[in-house]
Amino acid sequence: MKQKLTLEQHREIGTELKRIREYLMHVSILAAKSYGVASKAHRRLDRAYISTDKARSTMDSQCFNDYPADATPQIYYPPNDRS
Repeated sequence: MKQKLTLEQHREIGTELKRIREYLMHVSILAAKSYGVASKAHRRLDRAYISTDKARSTMDSQCFNDYPADATPQIYYPPNDRS
């Protein structure tokens, strides 16, 4: 059997995914303003942003599966998050 991530690893991943999401959202908006919402640059950055949200959701579910008594939504969705 494979070893599951520790709760601390989930916290670290949650922090990084939040940072990545915020950065991708920022550059996606910049690309939309600079090149238009129909531009390839904006569309690809927007897809990356959406994929990051899907990864966060998947990891959040996995954390709750791994640690049902200790997991909290704040691990992947901190209170100051805009999503």
